[in-house]
Amino acid sequence: MIAVWMPLQRRKISFSTLPMKKDKVYFISDAHIGGGKYIRPPRVREDALIDFLRAIRKDAKCLYIVGDLFDFWFEYRSVVPAHGARVIFELYHLVLSGTRVIYLPGNHDSWLGGYLSEQV
Repeated sequence: MIAVWMPLQRRKISFSTLPMKKDKVYFISDAHIGGGKYIRPPRVREDALIDFLRAIRKDAKCLYIVGDLFDFWFEYRSVVPAHGARVIFELYHLVLSGTRVIYLPGNHDSWLGGYLSEQV
């Protein structure tokens, strides 16, 4: 799907001349790792996300994380919260496999700081 926004203009756009690639791009949002039990038990959500990250590692060209990967991550200078360690490990291996990971923080990730961009 391609979304185009052009303020105050209406144009017809043809995409027939664009090269058709079969790259696989994945999107995830609102995993809320480390959060309460309002969706599923936290470990079940974390395990499901890790299974997903492992499954896409073989063919993903890009992964977009579009908000609230963690649930109120508070970053300290020398401590990484335990609830995020396994997910970060899998993201690290996804990057090593050649997958581009683009992270757009959500309102629950606002305390994330620079850890992911610096370490993963």
